[in-house]
Amino acid sequence: MNWRKTILLGIIFAIIVFGYWQFEVKGRREKEKSKAESERLLRGIDRIKKFRIETRSDVVEVSQDTSSKQWQVIAPVIYPADNDEVQKVLKSALEARYTEVVSDSADPRKYGLSPVPWVKFTAEGKTFILGEETPTHSGVYAQIEGDSRILLVPEETRRNLLKVSFDLRDKSILPSIDIADIDSVYIAREKDTLKIVRKGLKWHITSPIEAEGDNKFIDRTLRNIIGMKATEFAAEEHSDSIIKTIDAKPSGEVTFYTKSGTSLKAKFFTKYEKNDTTPEFIYAYTPDKKPLFEISEHIWELTKKEISQFRNHSLAAVDECDSFKILGTDNFIVSAKRTGDQWELTNPDTIKGDKEQIERFLRNFKYSRIDSFKNDGKFKYSGWRFAFYTAGDSTVYLIGDTIGSRIQLKQYNSPKEYYLVNRTNIFKWCKPDWKKFALYRLLELDANAVKKMNITVGDKKYTFERGKPKWKAKTPNGTEKVPFYRVRRAMDEILKLSYIDTYPDTVRWDENTAELRAEIIDTSGNDYYIAIGEIGNGEKISIVSGKSVYFKISGSAFDRIKNKLDEVVRKNK
Repeated sequence: MNWRKTILLGIIFAIIVFGYWQFEVKGRREKEKSKAESERLLRGIDRIKKFRIETRSDVVEVSQDTSSKQWQVIAPVIYPADNDEVQKVLKSALEARYTEVVSDSADPRKYGLSPVPWVKFTAEGKTFILGEETPTHSGVYAQIEGDSRILLVPEETRRNLLKVSFDLRDKSILPSIDIADIDSVYIAREKDTLKIVRKGLKWHITSPIEAEGDNKFIDRTLRNIIGMKATEFAAEEHSDSIIKTIDAKPSGEVTFYTKSGTSLKAKFFTKYEKNDTTPEFIYAYTPDKKPLFEISEHIWELTKKEISQFRNHSLAAVDECDSFKILGTDNFIVSAKRTGDQWELTNPDTIKGDKEQIERFLRNFKYSRIDSFKNDGKFKYSGWRFAFYTAGDSTVYLIGDTIGSRIQLKQYNSPKEYYLVNRTNIFKWCKPDWKKFALYRLLELDANAVKKMNITVGDKKYTFERGKPKWKAKTPNGTEKVPFYRVRRAMDEILKLSYIDTYPDTVRWDENTAELRAEIIDTSGNDYYIAIGEIGNGEKISIVSGKSVYFKISGSAFDRIKNKLDEVVRKNK
């Protein structure tokens, strides 16, 4: 029986809760909704298809086409409407509410509501008017037509509805088009015609010069021209007689050709101040639209930019080359080629290249920027040139003189033009020192491939052994499990040790006097051995397993190894 009582009580409780929600909560919401609706200036209207705004300076009517659903200004002229501006007006009008009843009946003239209000808004058979702002700036006086009350609404309501015909007209000049759909552009200027053609993903200038374009600059310029807006409607028709009447002179023309074969055109005209070359007004029109538009001088200036600004200011992407050659004074030549992800010198000696140094050299070219293009015959060849080869194509730069913080650079196939480049560190590679590109490593082993390393420096012994996830580090201070980074720097100093030169066969050295010994086992089980000591004249000497010659290394490199091992010891304290 208890469970039946429990169910019955639960049902009764649910009925009580439901009844409370229906009659109290829902009822309260309905009252609030009814109150909010009664405060709307356009109460009873949820959708507007046509509206009229009368201001102290203009009257504009806007209507939505029943078939296309597009908005159109229908008075004082018939013209497509600015959809974004129309939506803002609709939102403000439909949401307009009064916050206070100032008076149940008063003279509207006291509040700027008559005879000529600030705004008179009419839509779907209802009208409200907006007048002056209150002395305390707490809102704007309003009145609903047919209602004698003087109301108060937020000031932003008047601000959002105070629109003239220009505000609600579509101010775009050219139709919207995606930059990716443009195949070519012709910009006719006063002195020349700039022709820009898309080749793959890049822009190329084909007239009045042949040159690679600056993709970012050209895209930005074209977007600005396509997206230009009228700052005023100078005339409702762009006829020759009107242009002649306002004394505007032709000053340019832009034609876009799309991949689908269509074209878009904009023509520009300039009215100059009297007895001056300073533009007073800039006008534009397109054959697809009737009006003559006034536009910002900024847009017009874009079409007049120097050709150099449309050009690519970067050097060739030589960091992707397959090989390169440096030719300098005194018959100096160094060449290198890419082998997989490494580099190999092929002249004057065949030896593994220093990948980090070579890529630094290539990046110097990649990130250098052309500051200006010169054609004045003042290029002064220094005797150095750099040739880069990629998939059979070659790019050759002749190095000129330094001009302040810039350097002269000229492409080999260019008859006269040269560049001023803003990175003079290219010049530092113009030295007859091919060894800086070579990798003189004693070992060809990476720290990630090491399983265990035993190091003896004098009477100090170190052991670094791979573990999961930490390494076992045994130092003069004891044994500890440590993260890989704690021992890697010391290991790298040994694994990346470079030699300066090799000693002649006549040199003898007693390996038993070595100051440092390192025994290494890689993850594949291969053994490596290296010993470093000193010969009579204070120079450091080394021997490596598998090689029959003595190597000369720098004293500073040896000192770095000891310092990094000392750091491991200090961290273990």
